[in-house]
Amino acid sequence: LVVSHRRVRALITHFRTEIDPRGFLHALDEAIEGVREMGGVDIELENHVGRLALTVEQELQVFHVVSEALANVMKHSKADHCRLRIDQEDGRYLISVEDDGVGMASDVDSVTRHGHFGLNIMRERVDQLGGQIAFESSAGAGTRIRLSFPAIASEGNPT
Repeated sequence: LVVSHRRVRALITHFRTEIDPRGFLHALDEAIEGVREMGGVDIELENHVGRLALTVEQELQVFHVVSEALANVMKHSKADHCRLRIDQEDGRYLISVEDDGVGMASDVDSVTRHGHFGLNIMRERVDQLGGQIAFESSAGAGTRIRLSFPAIASEGNPT
């Protein structure tokens, strides 16, 4: 059973899909629109970078991390509002997803290291980018996920 669980986890963690051919930002807009259509949470996108120069691998990994963060907001937060912010500073992209929901009742670091499959996959994807991810939350005060990774010039067009 443990071996099977590890295999499934590895498959999900390293799963590759095609990103929207129109680029990361378009795929992100589509994902946000899908969440908005589900109703319940107002999502605000603040892009302070404009076009992002991402490799195909970066696009894929970052898109999955942000998608998981938005899914968690929808499933668990009971939030009214969520802000997705994209910045660039000192050669790094900074992406944060912050909600005004119920937060996590237990120690966030413990939750991310023991038993929350989606958060662990997010951490593994960010590790593949050479980046860092931080989870900040407290009961009744919402949750913020901060992702930071190197801005590597893409061989293709900025997205």
